[in-house]
Amino acid sequence: MQITLSSPPVFKQKETYYTEEEQHLLEQLEKGIVKTISHEQVMIDLRRELKLDEV
Repeated sequence: MQITLSSPPVFKQKETYYTEEEQHLLEQLEKGIVKTISHEQVMIDLRRELKLDEV
């Protein structure tokens, strides 16, 4: 028994996981164009801003 397709299979074009804007930001981060700080530094700044260190 032989199976034949009536038309050639059509595959959907692979969609990227990130939006164009997100992809642009990722490229900037990889190239060091955008300044970043560590999560630890963000938490220190947040505690200071919320005055959580003051007892």
